[in-house]
Amino acid sequence: MPLSAIKRVLVIAVAVAIAAGVVQLTVAAQAPEGKWVRLAPYPQPTQEIGSAIVAGKLYILGAYGANAPGGLAGWFNEYDPATDRWTKKPDIPMPVHHQAMVGYNGKVYVFGGGIKPTPTGDNWYPTNRSWEFTPATNTWREIAAMPTKRGGGFAAELGGKIYVIGGAGYHPGQKEDISISATVPHRSVGTNEVYDPATNTWETRTPMNVPRNHHAGAAVNGKIYAIGGRVGWSFVGSSAVDTVEEYDPATDRWRVRSRMIYPRSGMAYGTDGRLIYTVGGEYLDSEMVGVFRNFEAYDPARDRWYSLPPMTVPRHGFAGGVIGNRFHAVSGQLQSGTGGGGPGSTEAHEAFEFERAPGATASR
Repeated sequence: MPLSAIKRVLVIAVAVAIAAGVVQLTVAAQAPEGKWVRLAPYPQPTQEIGSAIVAGKLYILGAYGANAPGGLAGWFNEYDPATDRWTKKPDIPMPVHHQAMVGYNGKVYVFGGGIKPTPTGDNWYPTNRSWEFTPATNTWREIAAMPTKRGGGFAAELGGKIYVIGGAGYHPGQKEDISISATVPHRSVGTNEVYDPATNTWETRTPMNVPRNHHAGAAVNGKIYAIGGRVGWSFVGSSAVDTVEEYDPATDRWRVRSRMIYPRSGMAYGTDGRLIYTVGGEYLDSEMVGVFRNFEAYDPARDRWYSLPPMTVPRHGFAGGVIGNRFHAVSGQLQSGTGGGGPGSTEAHEAFEFERAPGATASR
């Protein structure tokens, strides 16, 4: 047999073996490298906050626990990485915690969360009220409310529309005059509602397969990813999951992707447009309660997780995001399942400073 024919046979044989799973191609992998650095401390330490990035600045909203007046406040602060300084901004008109947030088109958007309707009442009444903040004018305005009252979800912008996914709210028919905090039964939801800033309207899309709250999420390369979170009927005593789902707006369908390295909820998270980063968080069930330092990156293109150097201060209920070559992690609660702030809330503001982005190849 001619040499060229032998080569063709070998190529075909290898291709068939790969397709059958007999042979697997292995390509080198390299996780992002860098180090954690300390930055200007957060001026109003608290927990269950949210974040958004607009024009290269980080916005942190909300306050929950003993540090906040009456246990709840609408604190709002802006961080400028160029000067390493925090600036107090006008508080949101309706104090809130566990809200979903995202930055888009020069504005900060806030959706749902938990509110306290009376000065002496509990503070986990889910709301569907939504808000828009314009940094250029330092002003808030209320926008169209979400169809569903909920908190503990996430928001991601894709194609000029904002997707608000998951969270916790009332059961159908449940009275809405009680708080669902701590051990009061509530419903985790997979709700997927889409806000159009251009028309100030909402539409409902296909929900997640696994209803949950306190999860992370981000949009990368035309898809939206829902990561980890908490399931069960109670915030205290319910289990964290390692489930990852991918949503394709073009087909309105979800599919399951590779699991997180460690199941947890209440993480800080963000994306650089290629990788999705998750850090910290907590785990709660009948057998274990704790907070994490773990820092991980998910590569949607390869459906692969990287384990990165852990942050210095373990915590949950905090906020973060990627600006330039840094992933920021701000404030949060040092204890798990306590339901309060006070001494357990930290002013810590750390950032992972990337030295090198992941390589173009990965080992599977």
